[in-house]
Amino acid sequence: MCIGAAAVSAICFGSAGIVAKALGAAGFAPLQLVWIRLACGTITLTLCALVLRPRNIRIPLTNLPLIVPYGIIGIAAAQGMYFAAVTKIPVPVALLIVFMAPLFILLWALVIRREPPARSAVAGSVVTVFGLAVALQVWNGMVFDLVGVLFACGASIGIAVYFLLAERLRAEDVDPLTLLIGGLASGTLILTPVAAPWNFQWEKLLGAKVTMGEWQIYALPTLGWLTLVCTTCAYLLSLAALKGLSSTLASTLATLEVPAALILSWLALGEALSPPQWIGTAIMVGGSYLAQRRAIARRGTIQEQAPLRVAVQMKS
Repeated sequence: MCIGAAAVSAICFGSAGIVAKALGAAGFAPLQLVWIRLACGTITLTLCALVLRPRNIRIPLTNLPLIVPYGIIGIAAAQGMYFAAVTKIPVPVALLIVFMAPLFILLWALVIRREPPARSAVAGSVVTVFGLAVALQVWNGMVFDLVGVLFACGASIGIAVYFLLAERLRAEDVDPLTLLIGGLASGTLILTPVAAPWNFQWEKLLGAKVTMGEWQIYALPTLGWLTLVCTTCAYLLSLAALKGLSSTLASTLATLEVPAALILSWLALGEALSPPQWIGTAIMVGGSYLAQRRAIARRGTIQEQAPLRVAVQMKS
């Protein structure tokens, strides 16, 4: 169940690239799209909480010291730094650095927690990153701009913080909707002065169309897909996955976003994958399976134990 949620979450995140590309061609700046995703996600989840679980919408004050950095660093900064990175270095190089997050989490577990990670998790993370490098063919565009590399490293650390703090908060029985609302709201507030939504050309949402492959689609429903599927559902499923998976395993499974994006681009936009991309995609899937195979074998045990203890319990 948790593994499936993590995989579907990665696919939802992966579809964001296609939608963002179409909206970007229609005149929406990347930072504007990030702000709209976070703001609309906050509103959508708040409405859901008011209808489904109104008693749980209150954010405990004791958890604010974790929820605020979760939203600012793990959500807003991670997305904002990634977009900044791709303006300085090629997208393949930026993605490769960003999805080194599982290795940062392994280092955190080893150095800070002093918890030796499972050998299968280490091997799976390394194999996944190697597959990512092959799928993105980084040898075709290595441009080492120091500022761009630093931005990408910052985004990678942000993703690691997202999984680590989400795991910690879920271990303290923080309601997932409350966690998401608090995180997205914090990210929205911190990005508002930079994104300046009051300068957006909102009239584009009413009649403008975006091009997606051979289709012409109105911008408003396209933005709705970006908000509901690529943001709200994606984040909610990723948190549901952390209920029974460690941050290392969940973040490794999140790298499936890249092969999902490659395959969806092929299906929706007709952008054919090259042989190295297919090979790299297969390697990434294999690496993700290797990292979480112990979770499959011992899923009953994982569900009974606190997520923070999973990395120790699943030694090979």
